[in-house]
Amino acid sequence: MSYLLYAVAAIIGLISIVLVIGTVLPVKHVASKTINLKASNAQVWRLMTDYKNAANWRTDLVKATAETNDENIEIIYEYENEKSFMAFETLEEIGQQKLVRRIYGKNLPFGGTWTFELQKTDVGTRLTITENGEVYNILFRFVAKSIMGHDATILNYIKDIEQAVAKDL
Repeated sequence: MSYLLYAVAAIIGLISIVLVIGTVLPVKHVASKTINLKASNAQVWRLMTDYKNAANWRTDLVKATAETNDENIEIIYEYENEKSFMAFETLEEIGQQKLVRRIYGKNLPFGGTWTFELQKTDVGTRLTITENGEVYNILFRFVAKSIMGHDATILNYIKDIEQAVAKDL
């Protein structure tokens, strides 16, 4: 019986430590990565903004849709499976140069913006992705910082777009 009590105490202690760490971590974070792609700005821009075909090259999506809401704002829904999605609105769009998207929704455990900046280079395009994120839930904050890493989604996106460019999608 005493081993069971020790195990329960250890689990409670571990959860408490995780929650305390999550509490002291900052709500806001910035993560940024840059990649040089052997593709024109136009090709990279087309991949990034052709939302309905994003699942053809993004490994984290099964589909994406776009709808205009009651406030006349286009909302992009990115589905990681048939039921779970992330919604985004576009805050700024400068053709083939800059795209700023914000997570759209209320009462979410996290939020923030993604900024995509494209620069022409001698051999293609330099793409910089910057996430200005906020994680409100202390457990999510611990997981995002300590387990996943704030740049995990950016790294996956970069890997996918690099492969899409190589396949000339």
